Amino acid sequence: GKALWREENFGYGSLLAADGKMIAVKTNGTITLLDVSPQGMKILGQSQPLPGIIRAFPSLSDGKLFLRDDSTLVCLNVSP
Repeated sequence: GKALWREENFGYGSLLAADGKMIAVKTNGTITLLDVSPQGMKILGQSQPLPGIIRAFPSLSDGKLFLRDDSTLVCLNVSP
């Protein structure tokens, strides 16, 4: 299909969709909550819960976001 918009220099990582929002988990340990529409994206919040590099794909279940870096596993409550 046709690209509606593009965000340059966003970095590397994984995207998860939940409750009409997107969660971007970057390899540098930053997580970003995004509101995404056909017109573009808006950053709603950002955090860096892990200091290390995140290479494992994140998991989202029952309002909990699971992340891991080289040595630590963290569970974040991301429910509204």
